[in-house]
Amino acid sequence: MGRGMELGEKQTQDLLKALQVLSDEYVLGMESAALAEAEQPHPQDASFYVQTLFPHRTASHAEELGEAPSGAYPRLLAAYAEASGGVFVPQDIEADSDDSWDSLTLEFHHASRKQRFKVSGVEDSDWFAPDFVKALNRFAKRAGLTGRWVDFHNGDDNCTSIFVPEAAHTRFKALKKKYSAAVKDEGGLTLALLSSAESKSIPSPPALEVELDKEQLAQRKTAWPEYEARLRVNHSKSEVKVFERYYLSGKEPKWDQYWEEDPIPLIYRLWLFPDQSDDAWCAITERVLSYNFGAGRSLMDSANILRTAYSRDWNGQDWPVGAFGGAEQRLLHFLQGRMPCSAHFSYKGEPLYPRGRLRPTPYVMEAVCRWLKDEPPYNPFILARYQGEELLAGFDDTWLQEMVKDCKLSRRREPPLLIDFLARIANYPAPRQNAEADERLALCLLIRQGLDSRTLPEPFADWWAKAKS
Repeated sequence: MGRGMELGEKQTQDLLKALQVLSDEYVLGMESAALAEAEQPHPQDASFYVQTLFPHRTASHAEELGEAPSGAYPRLLAAYAEASGGVFVPQDIEADSDDSWDSLTLEFHHASRKQRFKVSGVEDSDWFAPDFVKALNRFAKRAGLTGRWVDFHNGDDNCTSIFVPEAAHTRFKALKKKYSAAVKDEGGLTLALLSSAESKSIPSPPALEVELDKEQLAQRKTAWPEYEARLRVNHSKSEVKVFERYYLSGKEPKWDQYWEEDPIPLIYRLWLFPDQSDDAWCAITERVLSYNFGAGRSLMDSANILRTAYSRDWNGQDWPVGAFGGAEQRLLHFLQGRMPCSAHFSYKGEPLYPRGRLRPTPYVMEAVCRWLKDEPPYNPFILARYQGEELLAGFDDTWLQEMVKDCKLSRRREPPLLIDFLARIANYPAPRQNAEADERLALCLLIRQGLDSRTLPEPFADWWAKAKS
């Protein structure tokens, strides 16, 4: 069934029967009488029927959201939460981005805990990113929610998502696949494209194998809890089990790259593999890049995972110390092609984790401030310490203007966190004490010189002058 096509009479009857069976089995409260009351003529698509028959457990919205991602996705999350009937009650929802809104992070409080999840494919657009529902379901799985969301699209400009019990999730996804309009995702993949790709696929290099003796295996089992504690921050028990098997054996799980997300994104394949040599990392990367469609998804997931390493919460108090326990710099430099062994890797003409601007978001600035203070608890492995030039590039005119605008809208004379950040950058003590102090000073000098060499807009220029005084 293609985009924009309506259901035929038989398809409609089959869908309605299937929905009634599922409603009866899982006590979903299907309101059959609502169809008779619907305005005639009504749309003949799955999105309409799901919305009409299950009004109390659905969220319906246009594909064209009509506002910037920073406002659209918090509203969407609230609407999807309402459809859960009290199972999911997020509070204080905020959206932020560290890559110019190519993706975004939704942060909120749920069950008395601060939570977050990242949505890919936003692309600073007002068009709905299909990854929102996938990301929300990944969070639901991690948080132990009793239900999941399934999105039905009419092929025009409407999406209706229904909240169903976890046990019914697979069967509703089957209905979506059969009756919902196809959604362009991951570069506009379609059944025809995927079938063509399968017939033309290039054989992948063989999976890297490793044999561990009893002593090596025992050592890895002893070290595993340190890895597990970090992985459990953002992943469910079942996902962590997959990672554990790979960590102990080096054997890849089965993966249908055309229909499934990579069960072990590239960054975890590198970090968790028993052989940590450059040669092993290169062999693993070559295999992942050989996948026609799976490579893009694996790299996108890897980028989202790597961005979690910016968080100030990897401080040994909230979460373990460092998202990758000290491997952050090597992973970053390998994926950016800054190591001789990885300089030749690229995807669509870009490094596997592109270099560019690192936006000085609140997460980044607070993490850097804590690192500069050198007062526990803090994350000594924040990525920003290895990205001085990229952080300086993030202070571009666009970001400066946005900061000034936000200050005016909030009616504040100056943003406190930015002022603290600038003061620490401007006044980091010159006496060098050790290698890490040298590194802190080098980062501060780089940003100082960069800001001093530019004409800064007001009032930012005044903030920087006060920070140096």
